[in-house]
Amino acid sequence: MIRRAALLGLVGLAIFTGLFIWRDAGTILSVFLSSGFALLGMVLVHFASMLVNARAWQVLVVEGHRPNLLQFFWAVWLRESVNGLLPVARVGGEVVTAKLLNNYGMSMPAVVASLAADVTICIGTQFLFTFLGLGLFVLYYQNAGLMTGLAATGVAALVVAFAFYQVQKKGMFRLVRLVVDKMFGDRFRQWTDKADTFDDSIRSVYRHRRAIFACSFWQFLGWTFGAVEIGVALYFMGQHTLWADPVIVESIVQAASSSAFVVPGALGVQEASFVVVCGWLGIVAETALALALVRRARDVVLFVPVLIVWQAVLGHKLLSSDAG
Repeated sequence: MIRRAALLGLVGLAIFTGLFIWRDAGTILSVFLSSGFALLGMVLVHFASMLVNARAWQVLVVEGHRPNLLQFFWAVWLRESVNGLLPVARVGGEVVTAKLLNNYGMSMPAVVASLAADVTICIGTQFLFTFLGLGLFVLYYQNAGLMTGLAATGVAALVVAFAFYQVQKKGMFRLVRLVVDKMFGDRFRQWTDKADTFDDSIRSVYRHRRAIFACSFWQFLGWTFGAVEIGVALYFMGQHTLWADPVIVESIVQAASSSAFVVPGALGVQEASFVVVCGWLGIVAETALALALVRRARDVVLFVPVLIVWQAVLGHKLLSSDAG
């Protein structure tokens, strides 16, 4: 899996490099460097986005100990950092933060249940946000033909979210236990014995409709903050756009990036999406790639320090255990 991720990462890097060479890397870099406070604006708005997503996750903890908002904020920040910069197919962050929240006093069944519900609702709210962007595109640019194909992709995502929800209700971990037991016998029984407990915790979360609606609200607000990031960056890059343009750009670029989850950081896919979508809105490719570069710079500024701290903490714990 790591080799496959590395190969896809190299392909993405080739696309990334090719786009910048194709549209004159010097011009793109010049636009990027002259964008002023675009990067700072994106970083500040993204902090608000992560705080909103932390609240969305927190409200799903309906039983047992619930960590405070600051602890969930750190969990979201670490999750985004791992999923955004490491070759983990956007699932490694969930594994890391499950351990983190368990250390904060949450039971592992509660952690897994909240994570499963959070991911499911994330897919559903992203579909709604993407559909909003497509609707605005049709409204302002009268391109219904293009919307048909893109909407089909959005519907497919919604079907995946609904199917995942149904599997969870039926007993996702029970199914995993059946598969593992059939393949390996009693070899992993110490882990699979807790399958029913995990399934019961997930069902308990979904029975709290108020928590589900609250999480959906906060997550959708989080998606809109992403559009604010784009709007702030375009403003400081001297682009005078319609109010709907940042929503259109963010909704479709995020949908494309999520679809390419197997590519580390959606490298190349995200940049190509910026060029295509911005082109629909009349924004030249050089500016679109400069905007994509600002987004990448935001990830480096926000996520690299977190990964360094995380590795330092892990290293300290490893040394402490060896010394003990």
